[in-house]
Amino acid sequence: MPRFLSVDAGAQDLDATAPRTLPLSICAVTRGCSNRLISLLAQLHPLAAEIVVALDQRAELEAAELTAVADKVVLFPHREPGDSVIPWLHSQCGQAWILNVDDDEVPSAALIRQLPELLTADVTHWWLPRRWLVGGIDTFLDDPPWIPDYQLRLYRNDPATLRFSDEFHRPVVVSGPAGFARHPLWHLDCVLNPFERRRNKALAYERARRGMRVAGLAHNSGFYLPELRANARTGRVPAEDVALIQQVLSGPSPTDRLRRGALRLDDRAEIDAPWPGEPHDPRLYSVALEPLDRLDSLPAKAQHTVTVTVVNHGRDALRYGPDAAPLIMIGTRWLDADGELVEEGIHTPLPADVAPGDSVDVPVHVRGPAQAGRYRLSIDLVHEHVRWFGQPIGWTVDVPPTQRVALIGQGELLDRALDQIHLHPEVEPVVLPSLGEYLLAGMEGWIGPVQLARFAVRAAKLQRHTRRLREGRRVAPLADGAEECVEALAGCSGLLVVGPDWEQDAAVTRQLLRLAVTTSTARTLGLAVAVGLPGFTPGGAVDRLLTRLLTRRRGVVADSLTF
Repeated sequence: MPRFLSVDAGAQDLDATAPRTLPLSICAVTRGCSNRLISLLAQLHPLAAEIVVALDQRAELEAAELTAVADKVVLFPHREPGDSVIPWLHSQCGQAWILNVDDDEVPSAALIRQLPELLTADVTHWWLPRRWLVGGIDTFLDDPPWIPDYQLRLYRNDPATLRFSDEFHRPVVVSGPAGFARHPLWHLDCVLNPFERRRNKALAYERARRGMRVAGLAHNSGFYLPELRANARTGRVPAEDVALIQQVLSGPSPTDRLRRGALRLDDRAEIDAPWPGEPHDPRLYSVALEPLDRLDSLPAKAQHTVTVTVVNHGRDALRYGPDAAPLIMIGTRWLDADGELVEEGIHTPLPADVAPGDSVDVPVHVRGPAQAGRYRLSIDLVHEHVRWFGQPIGWTVDVPPTQRVALIGQGELLDRALDQIHLHPEVEPVVLPSLGEYLLAGMEGWIGPVQLARFAVRAAKLQRHTRRLREGRRVAPLADGAEECVEALAGCSGLLVVGPDWEQDAAVTRQLLRLAVTTSTARTLGLAVAVGLPGFTPGGAVDRLLTRLLTRRRGVVADSLTF
């Protein structure tokens, strides 16, 4: 429970100066404010209906001065990660909008003037461009990665759109329409702190989350150590902002109390309660699943849903969506008769928050395993990247082979074939992408020995690729649309050529060669192939030979389906 240390005499909702104009809470976290934050908040004081400051309790001696410019000053015991205080700080804000500022930033004069307009826009949040000062308060870095460096700092205080994350340096997540403001926050880190301190900070941030890159540079050293890029372009800070920054840096503390601020100390347990990161309360996993539907049969690789009820017996709400933190989803797994894992399935996010004691019905997405057979479908909640809840529900599911048929053709012949397949709902048609771009590139004119040799090399490469794929060996992807064609064929049980798929003025011999290689590829993958070319009359001897070779072998491309 919070412990009130002192309250200024008089009602908290009274102000020592003029009424505040905006429905805005300004909030800040500081480990030790010095006069800089006090001076900044004094400048921002006329704008906001509320100012809330979280102060590291190790700097408690500075708290009294802060109560002159803030409505609430809350002392907190620090722990890493530093962002763990952010959700709790936001819970202290009571206005319709929140502006979150760091104690080493100064909003530009133009941004301050624009705030009333930003708060009336039909958006849920604004990204504010941050500009990094360098060398002095009149110069900023005007080069990537320091521009544009948008920061999510201004947003509606609405639990329907405002969420929190334990992702490093991304504690606030807002959904809904967004805006990108033009006028900046000035970032003073590179003029306030010496190189060694910034170097240590950059290395600490890098160790917390390695490998982040921005504009082709290491993220942390790229931002915090501009000395490593001596030729970076710079720009001039507007004169009115130079004066504002100077006033924040050197201005005295206000002589009059601008706010009747309350000072209190909150314990760490209360602060950590809304934090979505570690440590996680074991009661988070007190959740049960109840089946509403059954799924007794699902073809291999087919997808459907089965509805389950999620009942929250825990203390905290389960957050919805794929960006929730902690991220709780409903996972599916396919097990064999011995309970051993055969294949991981789809994970479905919650569609809405589930408050303690409440429940929600969720259509859980299920995709059949790759191989036909008889399996046990296991459904359980999963705390992503942490653990399964360990209370699964499940049942046996028959997984018949998928009947998927590839088709080649065009126009009325293709439409008739698709109509016929449509009357067999268990069969899925796939109109096959052409191999023309891959096989026929460079064969626009006369076909001579060189062109035929290129065609043969490509065809042989395609066949080698297909054999390796069927054997389950690793293969490099093919170019020019060939990979898409092979992948489509690999998912089918048959190939049906219902007629020519080329235009009337096309070079027929090339198209027949392409068709011959396509059907050969299908047979290599184990597909049944049926070829019909109704209405097509070959011209020369080569075309007649290719046509006979294409149409002489037929197969049943799908059960109960006849053409």
